[in-house]
Amino acid sequence: MIQFVEHKNIDKKKWDDCIDQSFNHSVSAYSWYLDIACENWSAIILDDYEAVFPLSIKSKYNIKYLLQPLSIRCMGIYSKKILSEELVNNFFDTIPNTIKLIDFHLKENIPFNRVDFTISKRVVQILNLIQSYEIIKQSYNRSAHKNLRRAEKNNNVIIENVSPEKIAELYQTNIGSRVARLNSGHYLTIENLMKTAIKNDCGITIGVTNKKNEIIASAYFMKSKNKIYFSFGSANSEGKSTGAMYLMIDEIIRRYAQHIELLDFEGSDIEGIANFNRNFGAKDCVYLKIKKNTLPSIVKWISGKL
Repeated sequence: MIQFVEHKNIDKKKWDDCIDQSFNHSVSAYSWYLDIACENWSAIILDDYEAVFPLSIKSKYNIKYLLQPLSIRCMGIYSKKILSEELVNNFFDTIPNTIKLIDFHLKENIPFNRVDFTISKRVVQILNLIQSYEIIKQSYNRSAHKNLRRAEKNNNVIIENVSPEKIAELYQTNIGSRVARLNSGHYLTIENLMKTAIKNDCGITIGVTNKKNEIIASAYFMKSKNKIYFSFGSANSEGKSTGAMYLMIDEIIRRYAQHIELLDFEGSDIEGIANFNRNFGAKDCVYLKIKKNTLPSIVKWISGKL
């Protein structure tokens, strides 16, 4: 039986056991992550937690929305068995009719072909880490090799365990100021996610210093059973000009080659970022943006959500 379950009634021990055993396991699907990223989330659950579907439901003017949480690249159904299109449809048919707008990114490898949704494609870059570091490095393009030599020439050095506060501060200064939807509350959420991930032994923070021992770049990664995720990172002007971001990614590849199956770059459709990821030999992987809008016509007109 598939049923909608409110947050207060979710058995989080069984939930996390399902995520552990799911074929499409993801750190961002654990209950502790969801508690931080989308407070008071609900879910659709199959039988005794054989498959689960987290729902980030928000409400405004007494109208309910199912939207993409800012700190999660995509949402979807997590299952102990491979998902059939029929089962996926059953999950979506169980979403309460009171939710008038559904708009989120669907996790890759979930069969979805519904005519009642608008579907568009997004891409994420994935790098296979099965082979040795030496072999993977041979697939780097000329730009990556050039920037790694530049980092070495400038005596840039990798450092460990950069504080979440410092990573958030560097990101806010160098990137976040250009992203209008990020506010102080979002940065507190990001810091909380990093701290909790580190406590759960799946968060990694690293940075790069210059000759003066100043941090010029930093990054946050999450590690799961078979995948490592590049959640976000940034560099100041010196870091950008001296290849610091390349040095951090190269260090992660060196560290986890043949120990982790995949490096998920977590995006992007922004061509400059996508090209940076591809410089390391990462390949595009398609996932879907899905949308269903049943808002009343007057609300659509007012909100501009047509």
